[in-house]
Amino acid sequence: MSGELQRRLAAAHAATVAAEGKIQKIIELVQRAKAEEEQRVPFQLRPRYAAARQRKSAAVKEIARLNHLVEVMAHSSTLVPGVASKAFQPVKQAPLDERRAQMFTKQGMLAEPTTKDGLVARQAELPRLVAVPPLLQHCKAWLQVNGVVPKIFHRAPADEAAVQRLLDNVDNAALDVDQITADPHAVARAVLLYFERMKEPIVPAKLLPHFEKLFGADIRSQHVAEQLHEAVNLLDAAAFEVLSFLFRWLSELAELHAETRMEAVDLAEKFAPVIFRSNSRVNLATEGLIRYYSFAFAKKKAGRTFGITTQKAAATNTDHDVTGYIDNRFDYMARGYS
Repeated sequence: MSGELQRRLAAAHAATVAAEGKIQKIIELVQRAKAEEEQRVPFQLRPRYAAARQRKSAAVKEIARLNHLVEVMAHSSTLVPGVASKAFQPVKQAPLDERRAQMFTKQGMLAEPTTKDGLVARQAELPRLVAVPPLLQHCKAWLQVNGVVPKIFHRAPADEAAVQRLLDNVDNAALDVDQITADPHAVARAVLLYFERMKEPIVPAKLLPHFEKLFGADIRSQHVAEQLHEAVNLLDAAAFEVLSFLFRWLSELAELHAETRMEAVDLAEKFAPVIFRSNSRVNLATEGLIRYYSFAFAKKKAGRTFGITTQKAAATNTDHDVTGYIDNRFDYMARGYS
C-alpha cells in the first residue's frame, strides 16, 4: 500500500474515532437529561409517563413519514406533465355545503367572512377561556399530569402554605405550579378554595331553586338532563364559561375513577358546597352536570332538540356510567353541541 493511501486511511480512522467520541458524549447527555426528567415524575405515574413518551415518539415518526410521502408525491407530479398530485389528503375534508366550502377556496380565504358564515360561527361558540382565571387553567394542566391519585380532593394537603401561595397567583398568567409545590393534594385544595372564597357564589342564589328541585330525581332520566340544560343557560356568560371549563375537567376525572377512586357522585360531594353555597339538595344536580357535561353546557339555540341515549352498553369498554347506561358526552361533542 502506498504512503498516500496509508495517510488517507489513518486520517479517516482518526476522524471516525473522533466522531464516535462525539456521538457517545451526545448519547450520555441525552440519557442524563432523561434521567433527571424521569426523577421529577412521581413514582406512581412513571408507567404512564413512559407510555406517553412512546406514543409521542410514534407520533413524531408518523408525521415524518407523512411529510416524506407528501414530498415524494409532489415531486412525482412535477416530473410528469399533466398528472395531478396524489399527495396525502387529511381524513377530514372540506364541508360540502356551498357557503362553508367557499371559505376553503382562495377567494374565500382572502374575503372577510361575516359572523354568521360557516366556520366563523362555529369558532365563535368555542370556549375562549377569557373568563377562566389563570390559576384554574394552570392547576388543571398540572393535575392532568400529576393529579391522577386516589381521593385527591378528599385528602388534606401536606403543605397548607403552598395552597395560599397558589391562591395569591389567581391572575398570574406566568404561574409555574412546580416552583410552588409538588403535592397534588395542595393544588386540588387550591381549586376548591378558589370557589369557596369568591365574594359571591358563582351560581347566584336566585338560580338555586332550578338546581335544588332535582333533589330526589332519577339521575338517569331525560328530565334531569333537560332541566340542567335549561338551568345552566340562565347563567351569565362569565359564570357559564368558568363552570363549563370546570365540569369538563371533572367529567374527565370521573372517567378515571378506577385510578382516582372518585366517581361523579364523589366529585359532586366536594364541589357542590363551594359552587352553590347550599346544602346537599344540590348534590344530585352537581353529579348530573358531571355525567352529562356536553348535554348540560350546550349553548341554547332556537329549534335545537336533545335526547340522551338510554340503551344498554353493548361492550364493557363502551363509555357508560356505573348503572350500565351509555353516557353520550362524546356523541354531543362530536356533533358540535358542546
